[in-house]
Amino acid sequence: YVTDHMTVRATYVRKAVDNVVGGEFAGATITLGGRIALNLYMDVNDEIFADENAGLLGVRPNGLEEFISLKDAVKSEEFYVFSCDVAAKEMASPLKVQFVTSEGESEAFEYSVKEYAEYILEDNSGSYESAKPLVRAMLNYGTFAQVYFGYNLENPANQSLSEVEKVIEEADFSDFRYTVKGKEDGVKYYGSKLTLYSETSVKHYFVIDNEADALNITVNGKAVTAEKAGEYYEVKISDIPAQSLDDRLVLEIGGLTVDYNALSYANLAMSGEDNNLKDLMKALYAYNKAADEYLAEH
Repeated sequence: YVTDHMTVRATYVRKAVDNVVGGEFAGATITLGGRIALNLYMDVNDEIFADENAGLLGVRPNGLEEFISLKDAVKSEEFYVFSCDVAAKEMASPLKVQFVTSEGESEAFEYSVKEYAEYILEDNSGSYESAKPLVRAMLNYGTFAQVYFGYNLENPANQSLSEVEKVIEEADFSDFRYTVKGKEDGVKYYGSKLTLYSETSVKHYFVIDNEADALNITVNGKAVTAEKAGEYYEVKISDIPAQSLDDRLVLEIGGLTVDYNALSYANLAMSGEDNNLKDLMKALYAYNKAADEYLAEH
C-alpha cells in the first residue's frame, strides 16, 4: 500500500582516506523512502579478500555499531556498499565506516546525508538540477526535525541553504482530515499517530474486546495484522516514502473504516500549540511535494 522508494545518485567521487587498511571511499547515494538511507560505496583492495576476518565496521549516527564481513557485504559493480538508515533528525550526523582486517583497522571515514546533499547542490554540471529542489526540501525537513527533537542543534542540516531557501511555506492540511465510518461489534477506534524516527509510519490504535486475529483487517485492500500494545491493539503502516505521505491509507477492520494518511496527523497538529511541531509538519509536506515533482520528471 505504499509505492517504491527512490534513489538520488551522484557520480562516484573517489576520495582517498588516510592510513586505510583495505581500500578507499568511492562514492555515495541516498535512498529516500520511509527510511532515509545513506549508502556508502567502498573500493576494497584485492589482497584483503584472503583474510577471512576482513570486513567493514560502521557506527551509525545513534552510536550503534554494525560489522559486515566482506563475505556477506552487498556488492554493486566493483564496489562494496554499506547502507545506514538515518532518521530525519540525523541528516547532519555522520555515519562512520572503517575497514577491519586481521592486521588492524583503518581510520574511520565519516560521511553524512548533509554532506552528500551539499555535494549535489554545489554541482554545476547540470547533472543534478532536477534533484536539487528535493534535496533542499529534505534538508529543511531534517532541520525542523532537529529542532522538534532538540537534537544536534548546533549543526543544522540546512546550514548551507540561503535564507530564502530555508523558508517553509504555509500549508493548508484541511484536505487531509481523517474520517471514521461504520462500526464493528467489539471494536472501538482509539486514535492514531505519526512516527518520524528511523522510519516514517502511521500507527492506529483500537480497543478490541476479543482476539484481533479473528478480525479481517486490511489497508487499501491488503491484509495486515494488529499487535497488542498495552491495553490497545496497534496496526502499524510502515516505511511510508516521501512521495506517498499524501496518499490515502484506508484501513478496514470488519465494518469499521478509518481513512487516514500521514498528513492527517499534520492537520491535527495545526490546531495545537506546539509551534515546532507545526513547522515540522509544514516541512514534511514541502518534502512530500518536492518528492512528487521529482518523480514526475523521472
